[in-house]
Amino acid sequence: MRTFRLAALVLGIAAVDQAVKVMVKLTFLPGEMRPVFGRAFRLTFVENNGFAFGLTLHDLAGSWAGAWSAVEAKYLLSVVSLLAIGLLMYALWRYREHRSALPWMLAVITGGALGNVIDRTFYGWLFAERNLYQGGWLQGRVVDMFCFDPSPGSFAAPVFNLADVAIAMGVFSLLFLQHRFHRQHKERLAAERSDDGKEG
Repeated sequence: MRTFRLAALVLGIAAVDQAVKVMVKLTFLPGEMRPVFGRAFRLTFVENNGFAFGLTLHDLAGSWAGAWSAVEAKYLLSVVSLLAIGLLMYALWRYREHRSALPWMLAVITGGALGNVIDRTFYGWLFAERNLYQGGWLQGRVVDMFCFDPSPGSFAAPVFNLADVAIAMGVFSLLFLQHRFHRQHKERLAAERSDDGKEG
């Protein structure tokens, strides 16, 4: 039952993320901005060709990545993203019975990662006639739309999507709460064994 709920959380996050992205992709022009709360929070249609904040393999690897063409680098990024999804799913399966919020945070991260991987894998082909870039399988760009800029014009505010929010929340939880998760797991497991002993 827990496995089903974890899978539902993963698919639910990815589905909502995709619904928002498709809506933006079909109804916004590239670069179009629509205010929600003035300019402090707005929807801005941006397509990200790399990792977070638009970083690409060329940005991260320097001269080593320079040997790759833009298309080849994009293929590599997409394949690495697919492998990362596989590793996340393995970790989620391994820790699915952990007696803490750990598996739920892994599910949140996996759902966000899946949402962005769908863009990279399918959008280059699915929206080939609408894209302003070379399309094809594994050549898609991630659709971003949320821009929080409390002080407009003071800095270049990042544009992100729901999947990015899920990944950030999950990763920060694992980084700062992992010791609590493992302590809760040990305490709850000990309590369960104690209860089993009393019943026996």
